[in-house]
Amino acid sequence: MRICVADDEKQVREGIIHKLRDCHPYAEVFDVGFGQSALDKIFAVQPDLLFVDIRMPEMDGLAILQAVKRFRP
Repeated sequence: MRICVADDEKQVREGIIHKLRDCHPYAEVFDVGFGQSALDKIFAVQPDLLFVDIRMPEMDGLAILQAVKRFRP
């Protein structure tokens, strides 16, 4: 399973990633950052699951989810 975590706060992102790796040691967990960069990395990784912060600068989580939904419903 591939999981991507997008959040503009690095410490929050790292905390979520750490918890996910503890709970799911066989999953591939990716730190994709935030904004357009996150969206580009999400398209490259093609994850099975996304953890996305709603309020982020540049591109909010809802915009990221809408773009991903068009690409991979």
